[in-house]
Amino acid sequence: MVKYLGEQLSGIVSSVNGWFQSYGYHDVKPPIIYGDVSRPNTMTVFWSSTAQSIPRQSMKEVLIELVTTLNWSFVGINQPRHERCYQIVLAIKYEVKDLEKASIKIDAAIKAQWNAKFAERVNYKEEAAELKSIITRGLPFGWEKALSTCTPKGPAGATKNLFQQNIDTFVEVLPGFLGGSAGLASYNMILLKMYDDCQDTSEESNVRFGVKEHGMGAICNGFGLRILGQIPYFVTFFVFTDYMRAAIKALGSAIDDCNNIGILCGHIPDLERR
Repeated sequence: MVKYLGEQLSGIVSSVNGWFQSYGYHDVKPPIIYGDVSRPNTMTVFWSSTAQSIPRQSMKEVLIELVTTLNWSFVGINQPRHERCYQIVLAIKYEVKDLEKASIKIDAAIKAQWNAKFAERVNYKEEAAELKSIITRGLPFGWEKALSTCTPKGPAGATKNLFQQNIDTFVEVLPGFLGGSAGLASYNMILLKMYDDCQDTSEESNVRFGVKEHGMGAICNGFGLRILGQIPYFVTFFVFTDYMRAAIKALGSAIDDCNNIGILCGHIPDLERR
């Protein structure tokens, strides 16, 4: 099963050792994890649906040990194991959801054991709260308390400076918060000071979109729809939204499934200089 998962998930590659097998040796092929792991397509829905449709065909449950999937693989020395394990968990979670949508029956005893095991998450309060917010696409309790406050009597501050303060606060309470701007990151002051660029290391949170707004919008939509727990944001001038109109329309049609944040700002150089 580990080999099969390695063939289905992106970010994992399996070697081919036909020459080795031709000499009669037993061949064990652990997958090689070389990058971010995700599930581009369903993996077992077709086979499960086919098996369930055959009369009097008994179906045996398959137990997928997620840590085993990781530990039986070769993980690149530059790959953070905790991140890859987390991604494998999410990939299998999506697969289970698709199996449920396809009306694949789950053995009652197996389901009861799973529910009992899942109830043990209360022993890990912080991790349980984070898991709940990811599964429900919600926000951690009390996240708004981390926001900066402004009052009429408080010191004056440029809007961009205040925004910079808030996004640096967001990333401390929202683990999946990431994003950037299409060539305007430094100007709009939206880089997360706690992180580097995710192009260099995948667990970082600053995304360099280049200079194309339509590409930025499409990438954020992909983050929000395909990667559970991510809260992607993009920043650009309002006048530039014409370039990403298609991406914004696509986001609007799937707004219930996305946590995307779009920040649109005005470009008034005269006032900014003052």
